Amino acid sequence: MKLGNLQISPFVFHFVHSSYGIHWLSKVPVGPEDNKGNIYMARSSPPSVFKAYTDQFQKDFINFLSMRSKEIMPQGCMGVVKEADMDSFNLPYYTLCKEEIAEIVEREGSFAIKRLQVFEANHSAVLSREEELHNQDLDFNVYLEIGKKTANGVRAISEPLLSSHFGDAVIDKLFKRYATHVADGLMLHKLTTTVVSLTKKGN
Repeated sequence: MKLGNLQISPFVFHFVHSSYGIHWLSKVPVGPEDNKGNIYMARSSPPSVFKAYTDQFQKDFINFLSMRSKEIMPQGCMGVVKEADMDSFNLPYYTLCKEEIAEIVEREGSFAIKRLQVFEANHSAVLSREEELHNQDLDFNVYLEIGKKTANGVRAISEPLLSSHFGDAVIDKLFKRYATHVADGLMLHKLTTTVVSLTKKGN
């Protein structure tokens, strides 16, 4: 197979790792035109939007597993924008649950699940212990600090996508607000992360 201009022989990798990449879709699903007022799946989204995102994710994940199976050796592991702009934008992103991962891996058939675990991320996933203690000593809002760091990380990934659609002028204000929303959410809910380790089945 080819990766850009590089020709890759089949079954050359012993191990493949993807970090926070699987949930990004290859394209915006067909159908979210009805998702008025939202840029992603939300409580106000119609059922057709949820189905469109689910269907697109399943296609992408199956394709991902199928392509990796050709590369891995057997037993290898693996508010400030215009309303029209808002309504015409949808994120190519899908947050999957543990059961969906297991079902799609089984359906595609090339891999066996070695480990599939969902765990809660604590403050140390974003702030070091020294930063937490320092913030507490100065009576800082730890959640706000986590919100800022999280927003910076998301900005590094998504800024080109957002800027190309909404323009550069809104970006600073957008992620300042996003940091606050993350902080507010962390006061009520804990972050969870899903980790899956797959082993390619033998021939």
